[in-house]
Amino acid sequence: MRLFIILYSFVFLKVTICYEFEITGNLTFFDSIFSSRTPTLIVDADEINLSWTEGPVVYEQPENNKRLLLFSDTIIANIYSYDFDQKETTILFENSGDAPVEDLSWRAEPGSNGLVLFGIEKMNKQFIFVCQHGGQQMSVIDLSTGERFPLVIHASNGKKTEWT
Repeated sequence: MRLFIILYSFVFLKVTICYEFEITGNLTFFDSIFSSRTPTLIVDADEINLSWTEGPVVYEQPENNKRLLLFSDTIIANIYSYDFDQKETTILFENSGDAPVEDLSWRAEPGSNGLVLFGIEKMNKQFIFVCQHGGQQMSVIDLSTGERFPLVIHASNGKKTEWT
């Protein structure tokens, strides 16, 4: 049986919710999922002072068999990790949007979003692809070292990307 996990973030409710269900290929089945399930609170945004969360992805750490929920707060500008076993939320990366320090106080959303996990098997490495509002770029972050690699900084016409 294949399972599919849907994660989404409700800003106005300030919770992240997780559903697990069997894939059937029938779109009307999805409607019945959402109308028949009671949401489960995983992360209480008020409890840990989150503002606007986006981009949740589940990361399974192969070295210690941990499942983590990674998500961004675009206003506070951090990427967080929620450990399903320990039921703890920690800051994984600060200034996740790579904004200049002087911009952090006035920018509406200096953080990141658009998280996508991927691995390079030959290198035995896991990375996260990040859209960085503050730095106006797209980057890859090595999950084991925290090293950031900017990918797209300028548009094809040579101008700085302008997402914010």
